[in-house]
Amino acid sequence: GTTHSCAALDNGSAMCWGDNANGQLGDGTSSTRLLPVMVASLSNVKSISAGSSHSCVALDNGSVACWGSNSNGRLGDGTTTDRSIPVTVSSLTNVKSISAGTSHSCVALDNGSAMCWGSNSNNRLGDGTTTDSSIPVTVSSLTNVKSISAGQKHTCTALDNGSAMCWGYNISGQIGNGSTVNSTTASNVLNLNNIRLP
Repeated sequence: GTTHSCAALDNGSAMCWGDNANGQLGDGTSSTRLLPVMVASLSNVKSISAGSSHSCVALDNGSVACWGSNSNGRLGDGTTTDRSIPVTVSSLTNVKSISAGTSHSCVALDNGSAMCWGSNSNNRLGDGTTTDSSIPVTVSSLTNVKSISAGQKHTCTALDNGSAMCWGYNISGQIGNGSTVNSTTASNVLNLNNIRLP
């Protein structure tokens, strides 16, 4: 994250440390922590991702939980209420990986699709709109997703065939499609193949 960090532990729990102004450490408080603290009520954590002021985990059962700042609906629980302990993201199952961006979050699913939620300014949700969503929406025209990474205002995926696709804010060419025009849906990253997949 920007001002906090998190780690998933071998025992299925998670710990976070640093700034906690929005409850992004998940320990039920808003106190800054100089040392790691246990995230409340979590077990069976598969992976964790720290955004700018929120955090999310993918769990072994294929669901997702998030906590911290919920502006723009980035926690995915259907509200915009900040949470200092984890809440379940609405209607998500079979999640392969999770990535928390600055003010949005995204997952790659076992069926090869991807979903995002939160701020959609600059088209960062990839659903063809610019409307924020407090519940997950499907990224348009995307299949065979292997992994996903949510950036500040854009998102990218690695595909099973070793290629990549990105969408969102593109003022500096961060989508990699040879333009500087924002993309509301996934666009092929040009001149890139044989990506090393996780």
